[in-house]
Amino acid sequence: MKKVKIVAALGPVAKVFDQLGILYYIGGSVYGKHRATQDVDVVTNLKSEQVNFLVEQLQSAYYID
Repeated sequence: MKKVKIVAALGPVAKVFDQLGILYYIGGSVYGKHRATQDVDVVTNLKSEQVNFLVEQLQSAYYID
């Protein structure tokens, strides 16, 4: 069940990445080899000029430091 929640939490992030044309790869225990931890690794080619839009789109749903 945890895996389903983690994958669902990635939806809004992937949507914003797609809007910005940001290439990304999702890995970690959710996709790939099973591990004891339940985490997600996201690798992207995010550029500095895209950060503000990304934060604006996601700050209401996620903690962003």
